[in-house]
Amino acid sequence: MCLVEHFAQYVHKLCNHLSIRVNESYAMPTKTNEVLFLEERGSKMQLDAVLTTHQRVVQISRLSSTFAPIFLEIIQSNQPEGVHLLMKEVCLILPVCLHFEGRCDA
Repeated sequence: MCLVEHFAQYVHKLCNHLSIRVNESYAMPTKTNEVLFLEERGSKMQLDAVLTTHQRVVQISRLSSTFAPIFLEIIQSNQPEGVHLLMKEVCLILPVCLHFEGRCDA
């Protein structure tokens, strides 16, 4: 299983433990990027690597403004290397979404 998926599961369990409501938890479509390089004496591009990026979304609610910095610090202190965290408020009515993005070397 992918590192990003493990981290999303950890955040989901942490929310359940702290009585923070998880509205949704889902995977976004995988993005694939090819890294090409130019040969030394030529005009032909060669494939060097294929990078696959996975993204997970955990949508939460009932996170108080006083506990939000503490919650974010807990998540960031356990965030694996190579996983990017984006926390944003969708709007005042809708809950907060946590986005995790990272590569899986498979």
